[in-house]
Amino acid sequence: RQLRRIGPPPYTGRGRLVRYALLARNVAKVLGEDLGLPRLARRTGPRPPELTRLDTVRGWLGRLRTLQLIYPRLQRLDLIAQSTRLGVPVHLVVDGEQASTTKLVERYLAVLDAPSKHLVRFDGSPVDPPYLGRDGAFGQWLVSTVLPGERRSPTAQQP
Repeated sequence: RQLRRIGPPPYTGRGRLVRYALLARNVAKVLGEDLGLPRLARRTGPRPPELTRLDTVRGWLGRLRTLQLIYPRLQRLDLIAQSTRLGVPVHLVVDGEQASTTKLVERYLAVLDAPSKHLVRFDGSPVDPPYLGRDGAFGQWLVSTVLPGERRSPTAQQP
C-alpha cells in the first residue's frame, strides 16, 4: 500500500527523501537486507574523538543537502548504457552481504570494456560496508593492489 501511494521512482520535489526512505524500507523487506536510515547512520564511518555531537549533526545535514543537490543528477545516470568503455583499470568493490548490489555490478562489468576490470567482494560485518571493515581488509587491499598500479602509472604524481 505504501509503495502504491508513493508511486514509482524517480522521486523529485518536496518529500522525496521520505519517499526514498519508504522505498528502501520496503525493498529491504523483500530482499532481506537492512537498507534503513538507522543502519546507514551506523555505517557512516568512524567518529574521531575530536568530533563533537554538533559536528555529527552538521555532517548529516551536509549529507542530506548533498542528496538534494546531487541525487537528481544521478537519477539520469545509467553506466550500463552511457559508460561502457573506460581507458583505466576498474576495481569495483561490493559488500558480499548485499546480493542486489552485486548483481547490478556484475551486469555492468559484463558490458564494460576496460584495460582490466575486477569485482572485489568483501564479506564481513553485516553493519559496516567494506571500506569501514574493522579488520582493515579494505585498506590492505588498496595498498597491495591499487597503490602499486598507481605507482606504475605514467600520469601518477609521486609524493
